[in-house]
Amino acid sequence: MCVSSSPSVLGIVGGTCLAFRDGHGTLTNSNDVRVGHLKVKFSMRKTLIASALTILVIIAIAGMAVAQSQTKFVDNSPTGSPIRLAETVNANGECGITALNTDKRPVVAVVVDFDAGPVAGHMTHDHFLRRDEHVAMYGYEFPIEDFPCSTATVTATTKFVQFNDGQVWEGSDAKTVSEVATNRRDSIDYLGEVLAASDVASKLAQKTTKLTREAERQLLKMSDDPIQTAKDRLANADAHSSWLNSLVN
Repeated sequence: MCVSSSPSVLGIVGGTCLAFRDGHGTLTNSNDVRVGHLKVKFSMRKTLIASALTILVIIAIAGMAVAQSQTKFVDNSPTGSPIRLAETVNANGECGITALNTDKRPVVAVVVDFDAGPVAGHMTHDHFLRRDEHVAMYGYEFPIEDFPCSTATVTATTKFVQFNDGQVWEGSDAKTVSEVATNRRDSIDYLGEVLAASDVASKLAQKTTKLTREAERQLLKMSDDPIQTAKDRLANADAHSSWLNSLVN
């Protein structure tokens, strides 16, 4: 946008406003030429033509850039969702879905369903077992999922939100609430099994069929001290026990 104190603005070139100095756009030199109802100095004509062409090229390039990354993004979240979902394009030209917490309370868990053509799924951000309990403080964006910028349509739906006071957003999907509670209990059970195992290395070598347990197994395998990591995660779960209790009561 061109913002100028001049009453008549012709356009922008290189971020600079091309503006006439008076309210009528009239210049009194005898070499003036008329552009519509405006008089423009003849000596400026080539410059203005070149500028106009430059503007048209800039607009064309910008249009192509938008066409390459433009996706019809649809947020199907229920009315009143504290999470605002949006399509973003980062500095590398990669497209993705981000979530912005618009509530004053910190969010500790979010579940979003998304369909971005070849990429679709169920994304869960849950800090129940983590020390850094806030998924996103108020006013901060956090990523949900990336997708190809060529995707024609992307839909996303917030299914579950929990705040750090344990309260669950009233628009949360009942089935998803139950799934989050089940996943948290599965994680606690698996971590307990690891600590109770006579051979922790052998326990971690055994693949599991449940996604939540497998995620814990992989995390512990990557840890330099899986036993301490398991203890720390259980301690975090204990500290956040109210988050789980509020889902089952």
